[in-house]
Amino acid sequence: RKYQAPSHCALYTGVTSVGTQSVIVASAAGFGSGDQVLVIQMKGATINTGNTPSFGSVLNYNNAGNFEFASIASISSNTVSFVSPLLRNYNANDYVQMVRVPLYTNAVVSGPLTGTAWNGTTGGVLVFEASVSVTLNANIDMTGKGFRGGALQGGAFSSCAGDTLDYVLPGSTLASGKKGEGIVDPNISMSNGKGPWANGGGGGNDCNGGGAGGGNYGMGGHGGDSKVNVSCPPFFYQNSGGRWGNGLVYSNTANKVFMGGGGGGPHQNDGAGTPGAMGGGIIIIRAASVTGNNNSIITNGNDNNLMASIDGQGGGGAGGSVLIDACSITALTVSAKGGKGGVDNFSGSDCHGKGGGGGGGIVWVSS
Repeated sequence: RKYQAPSHCALYTGVTSVGTQSVIVASAAGFGSGDQVLVIQMKGATINTGNTPSFGSVLNYNNAGNFEFASIASISSNTVSFVSPLLRNYNANDYVQMVRVPLYTNAVVSGPLTGTAWNGTTGGVLVFEASVSVTLNANIDMTGKGFRGGALQGGAFSSCAGDTLDYVLPGSTLASGKKGEGIVDPNISMSNGKGPWANGGGGGNDCNGGGAGGGNYGMGGHGGDSKVNVSCPPFFYQNSGGRWGNGLVYSNTANKVFMGGGGGGPHQNDGAGTPGAMGGGIIIIRAASVTGNNNSIITNGNDNNLMASIDGQGGGGAGGSVLIDACSITALTVSAKGGKGGVDNFSGSDCHGKGGGGGGGIVWVSS
């Protein structure tokens, strides 16, 4: 069967409760008995929340990144029962989703193929299986479909009131940009400040600090510091750039997978900054063989292509994750690069903080 869809024919739904051999979903519409699905938890890590340089370091991954395949036995209302018990643990409060896995014998990708971007609840994953072969006559691309970048937040203080070293600040502050999204549950009381949200890049601090790059397997780049011509003691603005999105641990033992972290947002006080960029999504392919025909599987982090005229700039998104379970792979290019951080075209003497680059993702293949 040919496999050509402009936005992938998978189906996504949020999971509201997880049992031993069943889940309750937000909507079971479109799913049916006999369907194969992917159950995956997107967030839920515990981080250091102290207002120190260690803010955002991962203390425990918990169930974040857990995933497995399951077959649907029956559906009653929004309760989905599986043929076999789930093997791993999940916490429905930490953004678990169920994704339908299209099944093929010989899959031919005859046109550009992508999936739905992460929207904060579902998406960010492209997955399918072929019992015999996958042949690429076009690219598969989940670039910029992962965790979201830190949004712009306007604000200005008079004099030196906003000069701060804080790694964590509430979402209402004018003294910092917003952190990029990562594998931590969102919390408005900690959404700003230059410390990272695990693999989400830290926001730039006052005045005009740049947002950091998101992380995945590789850590993101530090946001640029501002060098404004003011005399605010104790000159925290000279260390105002967001701190890099952390690199995450991958291993065959833990067997977890993550989307690329979003770039941190900058500090802006003139309404001319650029937001953080989105990270790359997750691509999972299972087949006996994959023939690339010199085409590509791509899940890069987004570049921050916007150009600020003044103010801080946002960080680049981290590369996503590619998992290929196949006995043979030929003539295939795979890319999971981090995106570029933002720049500006300001020609005056002030130096506004540039965005940090996104960290690299991961390419993981079976032996």
